[in-house]
Amino acid sequence: MRIGLTAKLLLMLGVTSLVSVLAMALAARWSFQHGFLDYLGQQELARIAPLREVLRPIYARDGSWAYFEHAPRAWPRFVDDSLKPDRARRPPGPPPGAPNESGKESPPGPHVQDAPTPHEPGPPRHLSGPAPGPGRPPPPPPRELLGLRVHLLDAQGRQVAGASPIAQEPLRLPIELDGAVIGWLLLSPPQWFEDNLAQRFNSQHNRSLAWISVGVLALALLVGWVFGEGLLRRIQNLARGSRQLAGGDFGTRILDQGHDELSALSEDFNRLAATLERNEELRRRSMADVSHELRTPVAVARAELDALIDGIRPCNKANLEQVQGRLLALVRLLDDLYDLALSDAGALAYRFSPLDLGETVQAAISQMEDAFARQGIALCLECDDALPMDGDRGRLRQVLDNLLGNSLRYTDSGGVTRVVASREGAWIQVSVEDTAPGVAPEALERLFDRFYRVEASRSRAKGGAGLGLAICRNIIEAHHGRIQARAADAGGLAIDIRLPASDD
Repeated sequence: MRIGLTAKLLLMLGVTSLVSVLAMALAARWSFQHGFLDYLGQQELARIAPLREVLRPIYARDGSWAYFEHAPRAWPRFVDDSLKPDRARRPPGPPPGAPNESGKESPPGPHVQDAPTPHEPGPPRHLSGPAPGPGRPPPPPPRELLGLRVHLLDAQGRQVAGASPIAQEPLRLPIELDGAVIGWLLLSPPQWFEDNLAQRFNSQHNRSLAWISVGVLALALLVGWVFGEGLLRRIQNLARGSRQLAGGDFGTRILDQGHDELSALSEDFNRLAATLERNEELRRRSMADVSHELRTPVAVARAELDALIDGIRPCNKANLEQVQGRLLALVRLLDDLYDLALSDAGALAYRFSPLDLGETVQAAISQMEDAFARQGIALCLECDDALPMDGDRGRLRQVLDNLLGNSLRYTDSGGVTRVVASREGAWIQVSVEDTAPGVAPEALERLFDRFYRVEASRSRAKGGAGLGLAICRNIIEAHHGRIQARAADAGGLAIDIRLPASDD
């Protein structure tokens, strides 16, 4: 079974949201309950504070807490009775067995007659609820009484009355008499909500928390579904475009108005499609150009050979040299195609060694001076004394010969070709500039495309096939340099080359 991207996203968001909501709900419930119990504890502490007013006269009368030491089980009932709002504030009689002022044991007082006996554990009977009748289920256990959680300690911290053990962190109230601490009242914090109002409040809080959790989970799933559908739609557009591109439809484009990673991916896809479309157009044009460039010299050479064989033209040296020139042009074209194919495949052989580029430039200029002079073009050179670098001398010479040959073919008679070679920091700069005619600005970037000619008829008449500058670019890039074309200040074309220099 295949699970879609939207389903995976919803599942991930659902599980994450559910775990987060449950964790937050448990944390909120724990925090609420403990915080509310602390609040109730403080309220109860304030509630038992009046108990000190009842205990002070007893201690002042007896001088000790012996009043409660003889009947510790009556302490919870004493606390509850003392805190009743309608009870008269008078000290109760001594508990059973406690000596009175005459030294005799006191009879049981009315306030302890209902106290639990050793055989009757539990809270006082008057607070235990009605006994279960026949056929009625027993009532739930009584809730914890306030008196069972109050403890009386003497000034030294020893327990006098109250249930044991004492909670780890009880709430304390000092009992003072004439400025001295005579004892302590300790209140164990409540372990749960004891009254109906607190229980109802807790239940309402839990229900609200549950509904909020369900709402948050539903909202997360809804947002996840909407977001997932939008994301899936954009990914499907990319997938559809990729299939069309793989099928050869290089005109495919992805329209995405977002500003995220998918938008950047769509832009990269469009650039890839544009590059493939341009390369496909270039491949088709290159095949047509190669076919034409090969067919033209072969057809001309064949026609001239047929004319010589048929006796239409005399078989002399001049006519044979003309045929040879056609064949040499064909050989140069094939050599350029072979070099271009090798450089594209990274298989063009290079022999790098330390050299002085200035010497290579001067040698190329010396060889071309006569040809420039015959065309009436001035050839000027400005070269630094030493231009050390690591490179292939033969391939760099091929680049210079190609650039000078282009300038010789396309510069008008009476013009000037200026070559400048200098060092600029860690780079060697070589520029070949000539005079008119120039190249249109929109054509400068395409000069290094194979088989590209600014004006096909004029270039073919001059003997160019549009491969030289493409080969030059590959050679310069193999030397980790850059080559670019720009409009020359003198009105013609300028080719700038930057190559990394080596230490002297």
